[in-house]
Amino acid sequence: MGGAKAGSRLEGVLATTLRRFCGANGWGWRAPKAAGVRQGELGEQFYIIKSGRVEVTAHNEHGQSTVVRTMGPGDFFGEISLLTGEPRSATVTALEDAEMLVINKEDMRCMLEQNHELAAYVSDVLARRQDYLVQQWTQSEGSSHQSDGNQEKHVASLRQEILDKIVAFFSY
Repeated sequence: MGGAKAGSRLEGVLATTLRRFCGANGWGWRAPKAAGVRQGELGEQFYIIKSGRVEVTAHNEHGQSTVVRTMGPGDFFGEISLLTGEPRSATVTALEDAEMLVINKEDMRCMLEQNHELAAYVSDVLARRQDYLVQQWTQSEGSSHQSDGNQEKHVASLRQEILDKIVAFFSY
């Protein structure tokens, strides 16, 4: 889910890869109000929360909005649009003052070229997030979700689909 442990691991991998291979272009901390992450828009940046909290909301096809999660230090967002070229899948709003590590597309391209495991790791996180969002919508609509065995197959399928999109989008 992009939790603190996963985010911290990702932050460490990104920082090491950037310093070693990519320089420091586009690497810095920014307050979320400058981030402007809104569902449906294209995204050119990816964020890792250093401090503070944000709320993630999403709208379904019927226009209903739901809070998907609250995120804090070590969590990350904005990666789906940056990695696949698809519109943002959620809106992120600051709940309090926050600082974020900002990574742009060219820095991400460099990191993916240098560390192919990074794309697989992020694909897994994205697949689990998308599956969780589907669970949220189906529960709010009173539908049942897939059984655990089918759910893991669904996540594995999503993971591969996302990884394929990342590879195609970044052409490496």
